[in-house]
Amino acid sequence: MPAAMTAARQTEVFHERHTLEPNSDCWTWTAARSNGYGKMSWNRKVEYAHRISWLLIHGQWPKYALDHL
Repeated sequence: MPAAMTAARQTEVFHERHTLEPNSDCWTWTAARSNGYGKMSWNRKVEYAHRISWLLIHGQWPKYALDHL
């Protein structure tokens, strides 16, 4: 099994997979989606992109369901 990515590399990959919409400041996910939601692997587990975004901003996983950030 390949080694897990470092937290820094995972963060880089996350930011490579979205674009910033200049007129709205919304982030548009450009990678894998499921049921309309962005997804990517994080610590060898598939996570929703909006949950990873929360983690990167707040330093912990969200405790509740998230709507638009």
